[in-house]
Amino acid sequence: MDVVTSFYNVEKDQNPERLKQVPLPVVSPIPGDVVALLAGANLKWDALPRTAKNAVLWSLGYVRYGSEAEYTRVLALCPSGSSATVTMDSIQVSDKAVACDTVYSYCGYSKWINKACSAFSPSLAKCAINTSAVSSRVGSTKTSVYWGYTVDNYPLPPDVTLLKNDPLATSIPYSIHIQPVADLCATTSVLASTVPCINYTPLLSSTCAIAPSVKMQAWLTELSQATTLPPTPLSTSTPPSPVISPSTTPVQYDGNSLVLGLAGGGGGALVLVVLLALFCFYRRKANKRASPPTGTTATSIGSNKSCHSHVSSSKGMSTTDMDQSNDRLCATAPVLKSFQVDPAISFKRLDYVSLVFERHVATSTSPLYDVWLGHVDRDVVAIKQLAPSYRCKKGIVHFASSVRLMVTLDHPNITSVVGVGWDMLEHLCLVTEFMDRGSLRENLDTQAKMTTAASSSRVEGEWSWKRTKLNVAMDVAKAMVYLHTLEVPLVHAALTSSNVLLNCDEVAKLSAFAVQPYPLPASFGAVSSKWEWVAPEVLSGQPTTPASDVYAFGVVLTELDTLAYPYAPTTMSQRSTILSDKSRDETGDNARQKMQSIVHDNLRPALSPTAPPALRDLVELCLHSDPSQRPSAMMLIYHLRSKVKVFEL
Repeated sequence: MDVVTSFYNVEKDQNPERLKQVPLPVVSPIPGDVVALLAGANLKWDALPRTAKNAVLWSLGYVRYGSEAEYTRVLALCPSGSSATVTMDSIQVSDKAVACDTVYSYCGYSKWINKACSAFSPSLAKCAINTSAVSSRVGSTKTSVYWGYTVDNYPLPPDVTLLKNDPLATSIPYSIHIQPVADLCATTSVLASTVPCINYTPLLSSTCAIAPSVKMQAWLTELSQATTLPPTPLSTSTPPSPVISPSTTPVQYDGNSLVLGLAGGGGGALVLVVLLALFCFYRRKANKRASPPTGTTATSIGSNKSCHSHVSSSKGMSTTDMDQSNDRLCATAPVLKSFQVDPAISFKRLDYVSLVFERHVATSTSPLYDVWLGHVDRDVVAIKQLAPSYRCKKGIVHFASSVRLMVTLDHPNITSVVGVGWDMLEHLCLVTEFMDRGSLRENLDTQAKMTTAASSSRVEGEWSWKRTKLNVAMDVAKAMVYLHTLEVPLVHAALTSSNVLLNCDEVAKLSAFAVQPYPLPASFGAVSSKWEWVAPEVLSGQPTTPASDVYAFGVVLTELDTLAYPYAPTTMSQRSTILSDKSRDETGDNARQKMQSIVHDNLRPALSPTAPPALRDLVELCLHSDPSQRPSAMMLIYHLRSKVKVFEL
């Protein structure tokens, strides 16, 4: 995990409760290398916020120990034959270097160890502690955890502490605990890394100098310029009032649609080393209004959870001001400059002032995006825009890349774009046709309520496999075939029942929002909060692939069959095991335990007792633990047409 970024995010978020949790480092005298680092950025120790003080100490190798909150400097062990400088990030031991499969404990796809493992030898450690410098004042671990690894950033302030290890668990004497209360899987189902360190002796191979990371340097630069540069002047001219007709008439397509539930999908944590144009830091926070937020800028050095940007408005800015804002942003992110002149984007470009935002209708569960009901000319549309706290450079670049991908898609069962609009790039929004029947999940919930209020035969006639369910499944499968067989294959990466939309003719369309290039890197982001549809290999940290989409499709099939949310409590008459007895009676488990059971115990969502055998066979194939054994999207069409359809449904 990235300790500097975790502290940075806490500072940018300015949550009073979290700021209170940041330890106050008491260091006297200030170490010379700390003074030198700050002097290079024209900063002084006393001028730093508490978060930055902690980050600076960590980035130079200082960790706290003992009841007196003393600090000692960690010694980084050089790789064999190397004498280069390293960062504190590099002393963390990756799970790829550890072979302790029988003793791992899991937190989603993150891992920790608090039991003896012969394969975890002191040679794996990448840091050392000078025992004579810390004497006996180092406290002992209360959890016996001596190693933990996660790619995520911990959402709360780190509390970096050096502790002695349990000698019954490991011969490695010390570990650096990034957040001791999160050594084990915390109540929020997140883990903080734990870094093992050996004793330093003169007989050890050479040690490497520890240098501050690029992210730490970027933060210091930001702090330095924040104290020396005046705010960017804002024009007091009044912007033009929004009008109804766009300056560029969008090309109309039959069946264009937007999924209002699509804000719940897609990738999460992206880690990107960036520094946004400095004027953004000084922009005033806009007051919360009923109308949509119209602008945001931020300085960000990377985050898996949020950009933590400072919200401001373009109201009062002239066209020149906004152009200059875009130019400054594009200077640090050339991909955005290319985006603005891309022919595919220009063809879909709408005048931003032509967009009428009426009311907010959806927010993502992680809230990356906001969705608004609005109008373009006389057409009812849905408008999707980055949520204010995500409008930093990283978020804008990712959103622009997604938009660029979406405008190239053309399939009757995938939502298509009506237009793209912005004045400032921070306000980039995607405009699609409004879908009046809502998401598949909403329709399933409605049918489930009808089941309890009316006879099952009446409901079955309105929402049966023969009349509706099979057609919905076929529509989604056709969209998957299109994505997976493009010249450059794409994956959806967020296929859930909330990301399948129905129109008034009950035609199903797959949300294009989360469509991603394939293959995605494993580090693309954290596991989606919609873990019920996430394949076990992705929960384990592997990349999302077309086979992962097929797994999610299998989960959607169980929803169509039962009308229930995956793994939700059901009556005993509705429960059925398809792969494991652990598919039942798991209602008391929390999300973390269920994710572990999905990965290790073959836990899968249940079908109803009346599910057709052909459907049961297809679901079992889709939910296979081995991705290579799952059918292709083309085979899904074959199974649905030749086996499920011919069965007496």
